[in-house]
Amino acid sequence: LLNSEFGEVSVTDEYIEYEVTIPSDTTEIKVMCWETLENMVPVCEAAVLTAASKVYNLMTFNIRTITDADKNERSWENRKAAVIEYLNNSGADVIFLQEVECVGQSDYITETISEKYGVVYYPAIANKDDSGGLMIAYNKDLFENVGENRFWLSETPDVPYTKSFDSACTRIASWALLENKETGERYAHLNTHLDHVLEGTRSAQ
Repeated sequence: LLNSEFGEVSVTDEYIEYEVTIPSDTTEIKVMCWETLENMVPVCEAAVLTAASKVYNLMTFNIRTITDADKNERSWENRKAAVIEYLNNSGADVIFLQEVECVGQSDYITETISEKYGVVYYPAIANKDDSGGLMIAYNKDLFENVGENRFWLSETPDVPYTKSFDSACTRIASWALLENKETGERYAHLNTHLDHVLEGTRSAQ
């Protein structure tokens, strides 16, 4: 996105901010992202304008999994209340979360996120310490979930818990088919988290 002809980038002492507009025949997507210079996780917000001029606010947020490497204010225990507050105050119609651990994060978010959101969660592996889980939260007043599933980013995407392409971790993509309760329009929302080690792996995934 940073190299896109449609993008603008600005840098401050604390963060990098970039805005991208992606046009198509029927939809215009405006994405604003920022990431701190302290190597914290990036947050993106997007407004999707359809041909009918209906605007949906989308947000993607890598919440960072639970790890012993994070101490003090970086620990999940000290971050989780702020994460929920940010999600609940975001005004997003659909939220995409990455690195959501099965135990300690997915259950906490499901229990504490605003009641207006429905939640779709899938882990990447059959392990309580899975750090590759993905969550989609959607505004239940606006959308009805009419379908959902996951697949693995491997050469055998329908075979559970598989990985390929020299991926360091087992990776998945999850999706939810959301239907606008007023118009009946359906939108497929896809969430994923590519491998963090090799560029060639990410391209293959």
